Amino acid sequence: NIEHKIRNISVDGYKREHIGLFKEHYSDSASLIRSILEGEFSDTFKIIKSKYRRDLAKNHKQPLERDNLSIFARFLRVSPINSQFLMYPGFYVGIDLNSDDKNFFLREKIDFLALKNRDKNTKVIALFGGCTIRGNTFAENTSVIEILKCLLDKRNDYKFIVLNCGLSGGIYENFLFFSSILYSYKIDFVINLFFAEALVCRNCCGVLLEHNLLYHPIIEQHIKEQMDVSFLNYVDSNIKSSVVLKALHIRLKQFNDMVVCSGGIFIPIIHPFLHCKKEWSKEEKWGYTLEKKRNPHVYIEDENLPNLIEEFLETCNDVVVYDTRAIYENDNQTLFKDLLHINEKLANMLARYIANIIEIKLGGICDKAYL
Repeated sequence: NIEHKIRNISVDGYKREHIGLFKEHYSDSASLIRSILEGEFSDTFKIIKSKYRRDLAKNHKQPLERDNLSIFARFLRVSPINSQFLMYPGFYVGIDLNSDDKNFFLREKIDFLALKNRDKNTKVIALFGGCTIRGNTFAENTSVIEILKCLLDKRNDYKFIVLNCGLSGGIYENFLFFSSILYSYKIDFVINLFFAEALVCRNCCGVLLEHNLLYHPIIEQHIKEQMDVSFLNYVDSNIKSSVVLKALHIRLKQFNDMVVCSGGIFIPIIHPFLHCKKEWSKEEKWGYTLEKKRNPHVYIEDENLPNLIEEFLETCNDVVVYDTRAIYENDNQTLFKDLLHINEKLANMLARYIANIIEIKLGGICDKAYL
């Protein structure tokens, strides 16, 4: 049985500083492999991370991992709690030490001076979303952002500055970043890839049920890991999809209104999903099965995604929403790595889809094959 030969493990939160603690639990590589095969590794790794955090709190200091961190990051990196998030006034971003803190840990640096001093023939496009927009899962020059830049460079009438704002799959976190940082720069086009919230943002919390406030559950999971508490629920399957869709609609409208008030055009695009593809390849079936085993309680009602999208589009009549399903639903190629992570082929198709929308907004002629 292949299930007895393959083990999926998560090493989220791993640090080089954990090595000493690993040596306390595992005498050699054979004992580590045996722990993985016997399904004990996950619990042991949690113990290691908890002990590491307790040791940090006891010592009340942590070596800085980069010399060029800002005052915000320096404060957090020496705090007792080893935070994964950097709290700026009005918004927060996930810490990624492969990116520059002074650039809000975005994958690509933003030249704010160039935004401020651009001429009237230079259009700024800000793309928001999770890893599909951030692009760190794609091979070089094959991400949505890179392909979109190449397509836009072919125009002779305008120059374009394309901002990779791949910060979060949650629309509210993206709204906070835009309103706090980008609002004053009068961005011409704001594109947000969304709808994963319908699956993962089902937190058992009054802010959703009473105030229609969606936030990514990774925040709650992070608090649980830091504080070693069990009373928080990562997701609550009892929360009805209608509650989530209502909140998503409200926050989408909020984002739209903010962009319009700044003089820009808001373009919300529904993220591609494997469940909206009519025929799955062998690779897609395998990737989906692995993801469900790896994160069994994260995605709620994913099998019902096409119906959730239809329900949302029927009620969201005060914001123009772009539905990507037409570009991939009848394609029989391998386009997905799992439920929502796309490969380079679909990234190319998505970039062309976005380029066509921008073309229409600028008064050009679109390629109807992608719209």
